[in-house]
Amino acid sequence: MLKKVKKFVSLVLVLALSFVVCVPAFADTTNREQTAYEKILQDANKEYKLSLGYVPVDTSKVSIEQYRKTTFELAKQQRTLLDYIYQRNKQSSNTSINTLSTSRSSKITKTVKEWCQGYEDLIYIKATYTVTGIHVSYPSSCDLYTTASFDLMGDYLLNISSPKYSKLDSGRTLAVKYTANLFYNAINYKNVTLYAEFAYDA
Repeated sequence: MLKKVKKFVSLVLVLALSFVVCVPAFADTTNREQTAYEKILQDANKEYKLSLGYVPVDTSKVSIEQYRKTTFELAKQQRTLLDYIYQRNKQSSNTSINTLSTSRSSKITKTVKEWCQGYEDLIYIKATYTVTGIHVSYPSSCDLYTTASFDLMGDYLLNISSPKYSKLDSGRTLAVKYTANLFYNAINYKNVTLYAEFAYDA
């Protein structure tokens, strides 16, 4: 009986020791995998001069090749968008609104939906603003939405910022920008820019 107890205790100790050894090894493997994914995002940020934030990846669902492809596609899209926003604001910085002609024009309040650039049919902004003549006001309300098809794919947005507004084309266009965490194709990224423009005649 004593021998059986000793064998049982020995077996328990062996299993416990194996668990102690395996857990750090598993954790180390997981950490190395995450580091490899994070390095891809760092490379994309460096190449495209971005600040996309890393979120740990479910490596059982997303291969490193898929992550690299999606990350660099997103980085390229974001760089193109941010360059476009910069140029639009630069073009408009030297123009002014004719407030006299604006004050004499009729006013129309409208609610308009515009797709976020790069996410057509997936993410859109809806804004309510007033058009006076050919000039737009800052919106009285503004919200960011996703479509049913976006939601059905299991994609979503988190940590959505407050909207930032600017006026372009001598006040004839309203620009709206958000940043958010984007979960898309089983991959999550922080600090993604979402942007749309609303023309006076939209």
